[in-house]
Amino acid sequence: MNPDSIAFDPALLVFNASIASAFSDENKEYRRRFERFYLQSVARDILPGERVSKCIREVIPGKKFVDVMYSQKHERAQYNNLIVCGSLWMCPVCAAKISERRKVEMIKAIQSAKVQGLNNFMVTVTFQHTREDKLIDLARVLNDVYRQLKSGRWWQDFQARWQVVGVVTGTEITYGLGSGFHPHKHAVFFSERPISRIYTQTIENEITERWCMLLEKQGYYASQYHAVDVRKGDHNALAYVSKMGKEFDTHAWGIENEITKGIVKKSKDAERFGPFQLLDLYADGIEWAGYKFQEYAYAMKGKNQLTYSPGLRDLLDLGAEVTDQEIAEAPIANNLVLLGSITRKEWTAILKRENRAMLLAVASTGDAEYLRVCIEAMTKAR
Repeated sequence: MNPDSIAFDPALLVFNASIASAFSDENKEYRRRFERFYLQSVARDILPGERVSKCIREVIPGKKFVDVMYSQKHERAQYNNLIVCGSLWMCPVCAAKISERRKVEMIKAIQSAKVQGLNNFMVTVTFQHTREDKLIDLARVLNDVYRQLKSGRWWQDFQARWQVVGVVTGTEITYGLGSGFHPHKHAVFFSERPISRIYTQTIENEITERWCMLLEKQGYYASQYHAVDVRKGDHNALAYVSKMGKEFDTHAWGIENEITKGIVKKSKDAERFGPFQLLDLYADGIEWAGYKFQEYAYAMKGKNQLTYSPGLRDLLDLGAEVTDQEIAEAPIANNLVLLGSITRKEWTAILKRENRAMLLAVASTGDAEYLRVCIEAMTKAR
């Protein structure tokens, strides 16, 4: 990458969201990186006691330098020797990396299933709620009822009738101005039985009856017309599963994105927001959005976003599951080279002016001398 392709001005050292607009359309990834780091800094203000407040900011104890590593193959850079939080729910930076890895894994799962002659259909389940309902209660009910749905004689009969060999389930959370938090689940069912559109309607009727009955036992209600949606697992439907949200634009949104990248979604609905959009609203001075992000973060802390039914990963030849933390800490590529090192004093100055994303954009040119010049400019600026 040519350094001239990065619109860097040494005088423009204080982070501002408008910096992102300096990049051309060819550099959308750099604009998204600026947005992620910016929103991560907002999350740090809202959640000062969580690991996201230290993520890619605090130097690992015992390390003297923050190293800047570079991949010539991918023309990308990353920091080493910094704490990484690995929080899919709270951290926009980690969420982007984790969801991308999950996307690649789901591509492999779908391809493997197709080779084995398996079919699939997607099920979405939800229930009624109001603005007054707390997310922690809604999430508990959703998980409990879904667990009950997939247990007992009814489930055994359903599996046998539709020849279900496994299920991948994802959780999505959005917030609506009128209805409050909206937790729901998307699940891809892998089946040995051919699934037609006629069959999907039959499946939807069966699940709806069971789902509504289980909810009523918990004291909640679901409309028979809106509680359950079942569709054939085509390219668009199958990818619905883990869409906690589409990335900040809706480019090339296929099944692998829908199934894994929901956490980074930006809703087009002016009255409905993905989790990280709440951070954006708070940064714009909308105080209630900060409180709602806090509620969301504490309700979802420690929860899995994507789960495979027992034995399905082996069936689809996916290997052992890697944790979110392991994905977040993994290098962006093999054979990284050291492009430069930043002293703790320099890093403190870079943090103070929130120049982390800009410095990575500079490092992605692969020009070590240019990187050093920029580090010195950033740390000497007043």
